[in-house]
Amino acid sequence: MIVKRIVFSLFVLWYQGSYGQEVETINRYRQVRLAEEYYEKGLHCYENDQIPEAIEHLNTSASLDPNNYLAYFFLGSSYEKFPDQEKALLNYNICLALKPDFSEGLFSRAVLHERSGNFKQAIQDFKRLLVIPTGETQAIYFKGIGYGEKDSEPGFDQFLTMSNRETDIHNSLGQCYSRLNKYDSAIYHFSEATRLNPEGDFYYVNRGLAYLEWGKPDSARIDFQKALSINPDNSLAIYNLNLLDPDNTAESLSRINRVIEKNPRLPFAYASRAFYYYREGKYELAKLDYDMAILLDKNNSSYYLNRGMCLEKMNELQETFRDYMTASNLDPGNPKVWYNLGNVFYKQEQFPDAIKAYTTAIQIDPEKGSCYYNRGLAYFQMGEKVQACKDMEQAYSRQVDPARTFLEKNCHVKEN
Repeated sequence: MIVKRIVFSLFVLWYQGSYGQEVETINRYRQVRLAEEYYEKGLHCYENDQIPEAIEHLNTSASLDPNNYLAYFFLGSSYEKFPDQEKALLNYNICLALKPDFSEGLFSRAVLHERSGNFKQAIQDFKRLLVIPTGETQAIYFKGIGYGEKDSEPGFDQFLTMSNRETDIHNSLGQCYSRLNKYDSAIYHFSEATRLNPEGDFYYVNRGLAYLEWGKPDSARIDFQKALSINPDNSLAIYNLNLLDPDNTAESLSRINRVIEKNPRLPFAYASRAFYYYREGKYELAKLDYDMAILLDKNNSSYYLNRGMCLEKMNELQETFRDYMTASNLDPGNPKVWYNLGNVFYKQEQFPDAIKAYTTAIQIDPEKGSCYYNRGLAYFQMGEKVQACKDMEQAYSRQVDPARTFLEKNCHVKEN
């Protein structure tokens, strides 16, 4: 009797344990299935550009099944589109912690680092991509427009598949090294890109830009010409060749007009043509081209600055002031903006404001002699002769010759 009770008790314990495991297994299966359902809903929303809904479903999926690295990958992609770069990076990091050699995730994180200006981290990821297996994939990525790809339609990214990733990884590495001013490394990677794809005109443009920034204009010219031999309509190659040969006005304008005719939505093409019009004294034509450039790119401070210079030549000082102020808001570290603002204030006899603007320019670039000279004139107009003479001494020491005449006439400085 005792033996039977013991056996029965053991049976009950075994049954309860087995039943408990079975229930746990069933619950886990249901949870995984639910996670898959939310994952599929998230993908559907992602593919249909319903990003907030995609994020909601994918977050639910990841909470139900935290080991699904793909949920975190598409969460990262969704947050990039949202946009929330910090959360995008967080999810890419989780994805790669779960699957370190997941090339699609590594590539997306590298591109995100590059776009965010984290070039050293981007280089690490891109270099790792060169040594891990590609694997089979149908993934397609949006590739941001790089140096030599500015002739692409504004507002449209190019598609990049992992199948041709090695060439574009070298191109991205070249761009990252260029941003870090490591031009020898940049040129090496751009050269690898041209070796892998000799017909990629924008790779030659990118290498040409690196040569140009490195102070090697002859090598840059060869690359820009090579790009044009492959694609005669490469607008960035044309633009930079014009910069290298600014005195050939007729040919340069002919090139730019051809670019605008082919693609009328390139802001820098209008800005390039405006440069030649301005140099020829055709300020109204230059202003019209800067109007178009600004219409297409409202965040480029140089367009406002240069249009302001046209307006200043046309003596439209109120409009000039508005453009210079916009330029100063977009690029507060540009001393030329503040110098030009000072000139507008001076012409309107607003001497205290002029002094403030010139002072800001000097703080940014203490070696700009013309800023001291003009500020000295403003001080003199306000009757502050001592400060005016100090500024003129600074200007003269920086090779501003008219300052000498002022010093001799007003500051008791004898002629040598």
